[in-house]
Amino acid sequence: MDKTESAVRTILTAIETPLYDVGVMSDRGMLPGIYRIPASAVLARLSLLKYRNAHGVHIRVRPFSPKSSPCLKPVDAAKRTEVLSRRGRLQPTS
Repeated sequence: MDKTESAVRTILTAIETPLYDVGVMSDRGMLPGIYRIPASAVLARLSLLKYRNAHGVHIRVRPFSPKSSPCLKPVDAAKRTEVLSRRGRLQPTS
C-alpha cells in the first residue's frame, strides 16, 4: 500500500459517512471533482488519485454535505486535532 492509498483509507476510516466528495488541487487550481460517492467508489478511483498525486496534485476527501459548496477546503488545525483526538491511532499525513 503506498502513501496515497494509505492516506485515503485513513480518511475513509476516520470520517465514516455514507457519501464523500473527492477533489484534486493542482498548481492551476481545483480540477473538476467527484461528488456524492460512497467509500467503495472512492476506493475504485484509487488508481486515478494515485496518478494525480504522483504528478504533484493534492487529494481532498471530505464528507458530502448538501449545504457545502463543490469547492473542497483543507481541514483546519482545530478540526484536525478534534478528529485525531477521537481516533488516537491516526496521524496527519502532511
